[in-house]
Amino acid sequence: MIKYRPLKYIVQRYRRRIVKRYTEALSVSNRWLQFYYHQREISHIIPQILYYLEANPTLETIDDAIAYIDSQPVSSELYQNNLSEFRK
Repeated sequence: MIKYRPLKYIVQRYRRRIVKRYTEALSVSNRWLQFYYHQREISHIIPQILYYLEANPTLETIDDAIAYIDSQPVSSELYQNNLSEFRK
């Protein structure tokens, strides 16, 4: 029945509405795929990775930088200082 013109146009119109409705959500989710590295979400540490790769010559790969960041102690005071600097 889809081969007949009226039904064919109905199906095409319905498909366009679905594509229009969900395209934005799909493109947004695809935009963030590049921030997954080895099945780990790293978007919150990308600035640190870039900084350590430039500032520390002993770190040669992204894996080295991530391991270095993970080995650093996490303190809430440091986090608050960084957050306040970011807000400024």
